[in-house]
Amino acid sequence: MSAALIKDPNAPQTFLDDLESFLYAILWLALTYSSSSMSPRDLTSFLKLVLDPVQYQGTGGNGKANFLISRKDLEDLLFPERPLLRPLLDDFATLFAVRYERKPSAEEFAALADLEQAGSQSAPHLPAWKYRERLQILKSRAHTHVTQLFTTAVARREDWPVDDCAKEQQLVLEWVGRRRKTKTGWDLSDRPLKKPRLGSADDEADDESVTKVASSFEGPSQTG
Repeated sequence: MSAALIKDPNAPQTFLDDLESFLYAILWLALTYSSSSMSPRDLTSFLKLVLDPVQYQGTGGNGKANFLISRKDLEDLLFPERPLLRPLLDDFATLFAVRYERKPSAEEFAALADLEQAGSQSAPHLPAWKYRERLQILKSRAHTHVTQLFTTAVARREDWPVDDCAKEQQLVLEWVGRRRKTKTGWDLSDRPLKKPRLGSADDEADDESVTKVASSFEGPSQTG
């Protein structure tokens, strides 16, 4: 689900929301089934706070929008076996971030117009230029552009593993007893949690008292 619909589930759903959701599907699959530089703790936190946020009084907050705008989680992210994943995800996130970024002021657009009229080569470096170009892509050729980004990355076969298969990644599991929990897995009581342990995304607990933080991650949820 797009950041716009997470923030306001009553907002009208557009094709741009569907395309943005494609990014989160790829991101979820890449993180949960590819070896990466994220630790199990950081991976679990990212999945729960960004891709599957809890809704309070009808809103899931700005977690996804903030992720797109800052792209901080992608800066140091590495996929050793699939190096093209990170630039692909970054290209997608950069494109859709324009939906949530601050629109440049009239003065900034005027400065851009002056530079372009003067034929300056520095115009593409201005935030107003980058904002305008990405917005134009989303308005005029979003499907084509997204498809091109994806197919270009996939076509580089030499940069993908020969024996390419999913490798389930470890997530943090919380041992919490039978106490009621929120969707994110954080305990509602004031009693401290017992020591976390590690488990895979599809790990089934033998004891009923073991609750998995990422138990909802059979795939991106309707709120994710």
